[in-house]
Amino acid sequence: MRGLRIPMNILLAYGTPYTHLLHGEGPLEDDEIEPFFDGVHECVSRWIHYLQQQIRNPEIESYSMSVENLYDCFVELLEEDGPDVFALRNVTYHALIDFEHLCSDMARCFSHPPRIKNFYHNLASRARATFEYLTGEE
Repeated sequence: MRGLRIPMNILLAYGTPYTHLLHGEGPLEDDEIEPFFDGVHECVSRWIHYLQQQIRNPEIESYSMSVENLYDCFVELLEEDGPDVFALRNVTYHALIDFEHLCSDMARCFSHPPRIKNFYHNLASRARATFEYLTGEE
């Protein structure tokens, strides 16, 4: 974000209860999904806060919807084992794509240091790994 001085620990969620989940790798365990998405929601809220200092656009607030949608889909995947699971997988896949676009958009705002870009890309990677784990796809 051009011209803004934002402490990296704020953007990278260091010192939060979610740090280890947000910086980890691989699929999330079932009991890690909720706190992971709580942490992602906090990160997106921080990112939106700083972005709005650069750009005045009320639609930016809707960015957090992709986080909530994917979380809701993951929770439903954990609970659903009937014939509706196949349709739910498709809905979840599209929610994952939206979330990956959001993470890419967040990463694109930073040219330096690379670890900020990597952090946002890692959020998407963990979500994809969890989707593959929950659906048995790889």
